[in-house]
Amino acid sequence: MVDRVDGVLHDEERRTLLARSALALGEAWARRSREVLTAEGRRAIGGWPGTMSEARARARDHLASDSVRRQLGRLQDEELEHAARATYARAREFWLASADREDDTDVPIRARPAGRGEAGPGRTAR
Repeated sequence: MVDRVDGVLHDEERRTLLARSALALGEAWARRSREVLTAEGRRAIGGWPGTMSEARARARDHLASDSVRRQLGRLQDEELEHAARATYARAREFWLASADREDDTDVPIRARPAGRGEAGPGRTAR
């Protein structure tokens, strides 16, 4: 049974919303991390580069948004930690499922232009 008090979700409905939010947040995080690497001319190879500290910050920021707070009210520390762990797990799972293989050399990667102070084609490091 679901109890509603002042429009705030409770019990199973609350847990479901937290779980769905964590899954979506984790997947978006992994996609964005991959996009950043691609934009830098790098490949998404190897293990998930994210950390639990990042997951906690992302979950906390998302769950503190006005729209989520209106639905959930104040979150318990255990709920935040569970959401962070679920966010991290989904990001890692998504990353590993979509990561490039190290032995896949046919994938062209465009070179990232050298920034200020970096050596690049036709440039020498100072």
